[in-house]
Amino acid sequence: PSYYNWFNTFYKKGSKALQHQKQAPEEEWIQWRGNNVRNQTEYWTNHFSYWVERFNQSDALFVAKFDDLVNEKTGPYLLLDIARFLDFPSEHNRTKEIWHHTIHNRSSAVRRDKSYKPTYTKDQINFIVAKLKELKIKYGRRNKVLASILDEYLASRNMY
Repeated sequence: PSYYNWFNTFYKKGSKALQHQKQAPEEEWIQWRGNNVRNQTEYWTNHFSYWVERFNQSDALFVAKFDDLVNEKTGPYLLLDIARFLDFPSEHNRTKEIWHHTIHNRSSAVRRDKSYKPTYTKDQINFIVAKLKELKIKYGRRNKVLASILDEYLASRNMY
């Protein structure tokens, strides 16, 4: 879960900065993190479980990472996979053009200068990792893509 990016989205509401272009002050991040990481992890876990439970069969659930969708190399192919999953007529060149005009243009316009790297306490990281492991145990056998994504999160522990 990208708490840091989510936090910055709400931080900027009171400022005149363009979306995602202004980094919140580090002390505000630390305060927010201290008050919200546990409950936001619980909300995210419940949200995740809801969708996996609702679409129990792996052929009824398309799972992808946002990072793969906005990536210049993998994004157009992932969008093509999404179109095929939804039974939309698609061809690679058209999908690549749609991806470029909708996803690439927006994602490349929202780069934020960072003056610090957001951090988490050891207890917060342990809590997040425990929740990710619970999800993998509960749903990993059901959906190999989910298991792979959760493994990536657990291996990198990249939280922003």
